[in-house]
Amino acid sequence: MMQTCQQMMKTLFPKKQQAFPGKPKSVSRIRFGRVLVWSLLLSAAFMPASAGYAGQKQPQKKPARSQLVVAGSVSCKTTFAAPLARQFAKKYDMKVKVYSGGSETGIFAVYARAADLAISSRPLTEDERKAGLQDTVIAYDAIAVIVHENNPVQNLTLKQLNKIFRHKIKSWKKLGWKDAPISVILPDTSSGLRKVFLQTIMRGKKIKVKIKEGLSTYGAIALLQKDSTGIAICSLSQAHYAHIKPIAVNGVTPNFDTLAEGSYPLQAPICLVTYGRPNLETRRFVAWITRGPAEKLLAKSFLVPREQGAYFSE
Repeated sequence: MMQTCQQMMKTLFPKKQQAFPGKPKSVSRIRFGRVLVWSLLLSAAFMPASAGYAGQKQPQKKPARSQLVVAGSVSCKTTFAAPLARQFAKKYDMKVKVYSGGSETGIFAVYARAADLAISSRPLTEDERKAGLQDTVIAYDAIAVIVHENNPVQNLTLKQLNKIFRHKIKSWKKLGWKDAPISVILPDTSSGLRKVFLQTIMRGKKIKVKIKEGLSTYGAIALLQKDSTGIAICSLSQAHYAHIKPIAVNGVTPNFDTLAEGSYPLQAPICLVTYGRPNLETRRFVAWITRGPAEKLLAKSFLVPREQGAYFSE
């Protein structure tokens, strides 16, 4: 069995693996897939076998429950992914494991067959779709621009954000506050929100400002809480934490209503990502979410649900 595991690992993660279109560059993302695959394979390899003497009657065992592995967005895990997984597991009497690590990590885990499904806060690229991945948009999130609670700035335009990241605006004085350098904070590159945010404000321009990186949006929030001259981003559902505050963008405050009506300019789609023809459990999970049960929980997380027909059939 161990030989079989090793052969499967070589298949999923060859030493000279062909470049996956859009594959995360960080080695930690690849390690996540390896660790997850090993944990799944080894759990099966060392499952205790039935023991007993010949002719001895063995006790009846319940059939093993099906299992679904979900990976991806850190901001989505606690707000709705984990609660939804618990509801789904109870309804279908199966195990559902939810791992975070970021949208990029989740997408690669699905591509490497280390996860059945990823929750991503960015859409797939065309290259990723050509590689066999599929995405289903289930909701939209507002990307909140946040500053320290002691910062009096209430609004920034997309143009001003662009200039901050191009290092054209270096001090808060030009934005109506004190003469202090702007400390730019972002979640690490595994974040889907980061990618959508930068695509929206930069429009192909090169980033020239020095960026402090936090591990996920929660890490970025933690850095901002200790930096009164900082600016960062997070999901709208995370913008309530102590010592930070969301500000308006282009004069529009981020909230459920402005997100729903489309007036808030920084929006990210929340997608379910699968590979090829998903298994029955994955198809059920996607169909179950897109048919309505998740709507209340999504709205509670300040996400605007997207009404659509079932993408997969059971």
